[in-house]
Amino acid sequence: MMMRLEYVPGTGFIFDGRKVEWGTDRDLVRGVLGVSFEEENRMVDLSEYFEEGERYTVEQRRDFYHSEEKAYNFYLNYDDTDRLSELEVHSGLLISVNEMELQFESDINPILVMMNDSGEQGIELEEGNYLFRELRMTVASSAATGGEGSGLAYFYAAESVEHLLG
Repeated sequence: MMMRLEYVPGTGFIFDGRKVEWGTDRDLVRGVLGVSFEEENRMVDLSEYFEEGERYTVEQRRDFYHSEEKAYNFYLNYDDTDRLSELEVHSGLLISVNEMELQFESDINPILVMMNDSGEQGIELEEGNYLFRELRMTVASSAATGGEGSGLAYFYAAESVEHLLG
């Protein structure tokens, strides 16, 4: 049976019956979830996206949660004070958002129609990658993430999505 994650816009999420809110301390999140993880803190060089000769690096602070047995794979990202700020799901969870269900590998187009029918207008950030600003979340197809096809391959939610609006 696929594990569920309920995304609660503006608040956080519920994973396996355990509620986690944005801004929660990293150690507390780990304790609440109570499942194994791998800490993945690193410096990421983004200089190639800026003017030539300009150096730009960011510190990425995140924990990687995965289970081969339960077939899920997600990251929790933290700000520079170790407060939860973002959720990235890459596979294996049935995600519910305002009573709408999003299932990985299912065609993303009916998901977009369902979201639009509920009054949530998506903005296509790039081909196959859609931002729902009011919900503070994005969904992306397999093709948008380097694979093939229109199946749901990526779900992102955050305390704030203003950085995605350029």
